[in-house]
Amino acid sequence: MKSTDFNTSDVATPGPASLSSMVDLLVQAGSLLLQHGADAGRVEASLEQMEPGLGIERIDAVVMSKTILLTATRRDAHHTRVARVPIIGVNMNVLSEVEQLLGRFQQGQVTAGQLALELDRIARLPHHYSRGVIVAATGLACAAFCRLFGGDWAAMAIKRAEVCLALLRADRRVGLRAAHRPNERRRHVAVSGILFAVAPAIPLVPGSRN
Repeated sequence: MKSTDFNTSDVATPGPASLSSMVDLLVQAGSLLLQHGADAGRVEASLEQMEPGLGIERIDAVVMSKTILLTATRRDAHHTRVARVPIIGVNMNVLSEVEQLLGRFQQGQVTAGQLALELDRIARLPHHYSRGVIVAATGLACAAFCRLFGGDWAAMAIKRAEVCLALLRADRRVGLRAAHRPNERRRHVAVSGILFAVAPAIPLVPGSRN
């Protein structure tokens, strides 16, 4: 994750340094939510819930598809960070863990130090399902979409095979790029899955009927 910091303060005190570490926690939590499938509104609401526990008077956050722009204010100190967030893919296990952790933090059951350690642990959690299971399930989902749009069993079988093969080819291409750019796989594999999942192969429907 790449980020840029901007510090402004009316009085030269040690406050901004401490505020910087609090912003680190905010960005870390927001990034975990965003890169694993949370929408912008959910990320912004979660960040605002952390205000009291971090001793921050105000948080202004703008969350986009792959970017978090965040400004934290405490007395006369301000700290702004722009963070680029790589999209890994939907992982409800991570989202659930982060939400539960932030809930305990809001209730005072977890300190800021413990929060940082727990976020690191959650970031290392594996996916529940292997890539093969995801590819097969995506193929079945697209076949179901095809059926909803009026396709017959033959069209469903063709769509499922088409999607699975397309995802496997995408994995292969991304794997080749990843040999030169290690972050390439994280950026593109999830996106390819989403694109194929929402494409029910409407052109196949009239073709199968004919």
